[in-house]
Amino acid sequence: MKKITFLLFVIIGLSSCGKAVYKRNCCAEPGGVSVFFGGYLTVPNAFTPNGDGVNDKLEPITYGVSQYTLTVRLEDETIFTGNSEGWDGRVDGKIEEGIYGYIIDIQTEKGDTEQLRGQICSIPDPADACLKESEKCAFENQFIPDPNPEFIGEYDPETVPSPVFCDE
Repeated sequence: MKKITFLLFVIIGLSSCGKAVYKRNCCAEPGGVSVFFGGYLTVPNAFTPNGDGVNDKLEPITYGVSQYTLTVRLEDETIFTGNSEGWDGRVDGKIEEGIYGYIIDIQTEKGDTEQLRGQICSIPDPADACLKESEKCAFENQFIPDPNPEFIGEYDPETVPSPVFCDE
């Protein structure tokens, strides 16, 4: 009887939002930052590939970078590799929501190489998203465009609204 009660509790808890719920905690990790002599590269932890022209691609914000290679992975599979171009969120031609890993190999304007690894949340329909702790989601257009190293990686959460919170 305890197992059935627990199972019902879990089902009710997951369905109470009435929207798509991420299985893992999306946006749990902060955006990525790589600071090097003469510049930086920073990456938000979320993007919304829905074609509205805002935050549609996973693209790093760079200063002092001559080129980069972006590799997006899902578990052990590489699903995108691009040279100095962003990822549009497509997996096998279809836009998918989820949490993806990325690796960015950086070549600086000074000729040095750096590497940044992190995770990104793809949220194709933020109006229909139900993310726990969504205030931790940082989007590209929230980042402060300032090459001053003391502000690198900081963002303004007031710039755009967060995805919809789950009703508790």
